[in-house]
Amino acid sequence: MVNGTPVRFLVDTGASRVTLTPEAARAAGIDLGQLAFNQRTITANGLAREAPVTLREIRIEQFSIDNVPAAVNENLRISLLGMTFLRRLKSFEMREGALTLSW
Repeated sequence: MVNGTPVRFLVDTGASRVTLTPEAARAAGIDLGQLAFNQRTITANGLAREAPVTLREIRIEQFSIDNVPAAVNENLRISLLGMTFLRRLKSFEMREGALTLSW
């Protein structure tokens, strides 16, 4: 959940920050018209523009993190759960196709 709205994420330890698609950002209450897409980033699909944002909350089950630095990427097809969220966990582990998050 982002700002109380369900968002589907790809867990990406190579992403330095949480990054939302424009659709996910809009659903989470972010006004895209107020964003400045003034940062460039290199993705697996090439160069893209991003707008920095701070997410009020990201919640997974009973675990919640407030004030998460993030970005909205204008060309992204799926939102990325990056390190600005993951590094605030106690641990995370991928084993035999299952992701385990500990907080």
